[in-house]
Amino acid sequence: MPLLHPFRGYRFSERVPSLADIVTQPYDKITPEQRGLYRARSPFNAAHIISNPDYAEAGQKLANWIQEGLLVQDSEPGFYIYRQQFQVGSARLERTGVIGLLDLGSDSATVLRHERVMDAPLQDRLQLMTATESNDGLIFMLLEDAEAKLESALQAAIGGRAPVAEVRDELEVLNQLWRLDQPEAIESLQFQLADETSYIADGHHRFETAIRYSKSCWSRNWKPGAAESFDKRMIALFSSRSEGVVILPTHRAIRGLPSEVASNLIKQLKIGFDVTEKPSSEDLVEAMKGKPGHLGLLLGPRPNALLLRDRRARSSLPEDLTSTGRELDVNLLHRGILEPLLGIGEPELASQQHVDYHREYRDLLPTLKSGHYQMAFLLNPTSVDQVRRVSRELGRMPQKSTDFFPKLLTGLVFMKMEIDR
Repeated sequence: MPLLHPFRGYRFSERVPSLADIVTQPYDKITPEQRGLYRARSPFNAAHIISNPDYAEAGQKLANWIQEGLLVQDSEPGFYIYRQQFQVGSARLERTGVIGLLDLGSDSATVLRHERVMDAPLQDRLQLMTATESNDGLIFMLLEDAEAKLESALQAAIGGRAPVAEVRDELEVLNQLWRLDQPEAIESLQFQLADETSYIADGHHRFETAIRYSKSCWSRNWKPGAAESFDKRMIALFSSRSEGVVILPTHRAIRGLPSEVASNLIKQLKIGFDVTEKPSSEDLVEAMKGKPGHLGLLLGPRPNALLLRDRRARSSLPEDLTSTGRELDVNLLHRGILEPLLGIGEPELASQQHVDYHREYRDLLPTLKSGHYQMAFLLNPTSVDQVRRVSRELGRMPQKSTDFFPKLLTGLVFMKMEIDR
C-alpha cells in the first residue's frame, strides 16, 4: 500500500472531563435528532464540527478548541493503535488496527475502492474540509494481510500498557486507543505494511474529498507545511482477515414512485424471479438468510412479505459488471430491479431520490404501514471476500452496499493541516 506516515495528532485534554460526551458515530450516521442529542451533551462534542451546516462556524470552533488548550497536539509523531470490542448476536468480537496518515500522491491509485459516491455528500465534506483544514473522521481501510500478521504485531506493540483513551459508546462498543511513538516500532510497522494491497471499507466520500482538496491545494501552488497537511489523509487500517471485520445488511426503502409503477411490479418480477409469499417479515428474513440470489420484498401497507429467488434475472444483468459484480445480490437488486423495473438508476440514486437506506428491517414496518414508503427490499450482507474481489477487479458497487459494524468513532484523534501558502 502507499506509505503510511506517523503524525502528531490532536486529542482532547483532561480539561474535557468525559470522552463519552465528546465522541460520535461517523457524520453520515448522524440523523438530525442524533445531532441535537450529541450537541446537547457537550459544547465540545465532535458533532459541532462534523455535523454542522455552518462550515465557517465549524472551522472557528475547531480553531478555538485548539487555542484554548482543549485539543492538544502530541509533541512527537506516532501511530495510534485502535481496538474495538463488541458483540454481534451472541458472538463477542474484537479487532485491532492502526491509525496513521496515508500518502495521497500518485500511489493513491493503488488504494482499491468498491463503492460509488454521491454528489451531495462530496460537496458537503469538501466545504467542511476547506473551512477546518483538518481530518476529523477516520477512513476505515482493510489490509489484504494474507498471512494475518497485522493484529498480532499491533497487540505485541501494545504489550501490557494502559490505553491513552478509552470510551464505551452508545452501541456498547468499547473503543481503546494507544500511542506508538518509538522510532524502531514505527519503522517496523511501516516495513510490514509496504507493498500490501489495501481497500477502502468505509469512507469513500471522505477519501474522494481528500483527493479533490489535495489537487485544489497543489493547483494554487500551496505546499505542505509539515507531515500533517493536505497531501495526506488520516485513516484507520485493519486486517481484512480479522474475525472482527463484520458487514451487516443495508436494506432499501422506496418512496415517491407513481402508483402504477408499484402496482405492476409483481407481474414484472415474475419474469426473472420465483416470487413466494411468506407469513411474516421474520419468516422472510429467515428464508433468505445466507442464500445468494435471494432477495426480500415488503410491499404495500400490510405489508406483504415476498421472497424473490433469482431464476434468470441475473443472466440479463448489464455486461459492464465485473465477474464478481455479477454475483452480488446488491447488483441483482439495483441493476435487475430498481433500474429496469422502477426507473431508479444512477442519476436518481446520486441525487438521493426515491431510495432511503436502513440497517434494521423491523424499523421499516411502521413506515410501510403508514404509507411513507411504498415498498422495501431486504438484502443479505455483502461478504468481505466479495469486497476484496470487486476491488481487485476495479469494479464498483452501488452506494451503501456494505455496512461495516461497528463504525469508527470520531473525536478520538484529529489531524490539523499545516499549509504554506
